[in-house]
Amino acid sequence: MQLGALWVWIDGHVISADQARVGVLDHGFLYGDSIYETLRSYDGQLFRSDDHLERLEASAEAIGLSTPWTRVDWRAILEDVSARGPTDHDVGLRLMITRGEGPLGLDTSRCPAPRLLVFGWPIPRGNHPLVTEGVDVIVSTVRRNPPSALDPRIKSGNFLNNILAYREVMAAGAYEGILCTVDGAVAEGTTSNIFWVRGGEVCTSEDRGILLGVTRRTVLEILTEEKINERRGAFPPEDLQKADEAFLTSTLKGILPIRKIAGKVLPVPGPVTVRITAAYDARTRARPPEGAGSAGTGE
Repeated sequence: MQLGALWVWIDGHVISADQARVGVLDHGFLYGDSIYETLRSYDGQLFRSDDHLERLEASAEAIGLSTPWTRVDWRAILEDVSARGPTDHDVGLRLMITRGEGPLGLDTSRCPAPRLLVFGWPIPRGNHPLVTEGVDVIVSTVRRNPPSALDPRIKSGNFLNNILAYREVMAAGAYEGILCTVDGAVAEGTTSNIFWVRGGEVCTSEDRGILLGVTRRTVLEILTEEKINERRGAFPPEDLQKADEAFLTSTLKGILPIRKIAGKVLPVPGPVTVRITAAYDARTRARPPEGAGSAGTGE
């Protein structure tokens, strides 16, 4: 994405990204002491923003970050930033809160004012451009941070764990890499969650040691509604090579079929993936406006 394609809400104004500035003493810059959420709109409406903002609040609480903004404030800013996009596109959004400026050192009490930024960028409407051909995925040698060290459920600006894994992805010429937990179970991708199908049963990582993705949650809801068998557990990476089909999920990717995983070639898209994708797409198209009595129905 080119810098010129981004626009940013900062200090009450929306400006182009190349004009935005954050101080060098901001602890988000110095120490990765920040939290964020990535959202998107479909046809001008934010998708599952309540779920994203609830997760943002949980991340803030987990790192002891007190903010003056309410959920109403965040929603108003997100809607403002989203409305700046071209009318023939959807919009990607990243809401970021840093600890704010303070002296060098790790004392968070010396950062009196957190900083809020919201980035926006245009996204072509429709499914991800790689949805018909699928993507190649490797299993990374980098292990996911254990919850006892840095809980992956905190969506923080400290992304070095994911970056190291993604360097392997680039070196392999792949699209995404799957990280395993420290005890060797499949966890998640660098920027996505993963599902795979075996004998008609949809498998995914258990709810520990991973980011609890909002799109992932939507898929789990679809599995229940569509009466598709589902199994969560601590699966070894070898289980991925037994998959009949597989797909990634994320806010920006939606549901993205996997063409090759851990060296195994898969059908793209598989029949179960097609069924889940159809149900997911229906949710993105048929929604009441958020904030009008709806709790949101999809990410």
